[in-house]
Amino acid sequence: MRQRTVLILSSQRVLVDLIVRQLGGEFDDLKILCSSSVSHTLHLLEKHSFDIAICCNRLISQRLFHIFNKEDTAIIVLKRNRFEAIYAPLREHNVGQIYLNESWSHRLFTLFRSRCNPKLFRQEARFHIPSLTAELAVAHFRAKAEVLNVNSHAFLIDFDYRPEYAGLLNGLSATLNFPVHYPHKTLGPVEGAVLRIHILETCKNGIPRRIRMVVLMRQMTDEQQKHLHSNLDQAARETANYEEQVEPDDQVYIASGE
Repeated sequence: MRQRTVLILSSQRVLVDLIVRQLGGEFDDLKILCSSSVSHTLHLLEKHSFDIAICCNRLISQRLFHIFNKEDTAIIVLKRNRFEAIYAPLREHNVGQIYLNESWSHRLFTLFRSRCNPKLFRQEARFHIPSLTAELAVAHFRAKAEVLNVNSHAFLIDFDYRPEYAGLLNGLSATLNFPVHYPHKTLGPVEGAVLRIHILETCKNGIPRRIRMVVLMRQMTDEQQKHLHSNLDQAARETANYEEQVEPDDQVYIASGE
């Protein structure tokens, strides 16, 4: 899984904050960057590619349209006046449009999902690396887990559950231990967020005994991302894509982040 990268282009700070809070509360796989001017947006586009751009109408330009279309960026325009002449060419670019009224928030979520379908942005090679393990830190407790598959943003693990780990949904820290012949033996610690849990075994009292879960790696440094990509390149040379090794019915728990 990879995070969807979102640009919010608006000079209205209150509106930007509102969109960030609402999108952040609705979706857990977004990297959101904000800009208040066309010049700053052009600077961001030199360093980033965006899956979707949410733009205030007054800051849209033909140059930005050209760049977004070239990079296949989906565009949503926030506008206040349905009679402004600038919107005539938008229909030719298949640009989503939202009028800022009392119902715009729901419309934004609906249009966001249709233009930035998470399933289309989570199709990334996942690798099973023999002997790859994870060390999880939940509050003051530690747990070791077998890593079933990993990609550049998430990993899937099986591990023995204990009541001390009850707070793992509130956040955890993770360290990945790769085989010794990999370029970087250790990755982490990084902040982890649990995206999905499946109970594999339970005790007689109903408490989980062994669980399987997807962990999203968040706020990795540039150096950590570089090291992880280097290790995944090594995995690509040694093994096939995870999806190529399993039968369709066995793909239910791959680290898709859904």
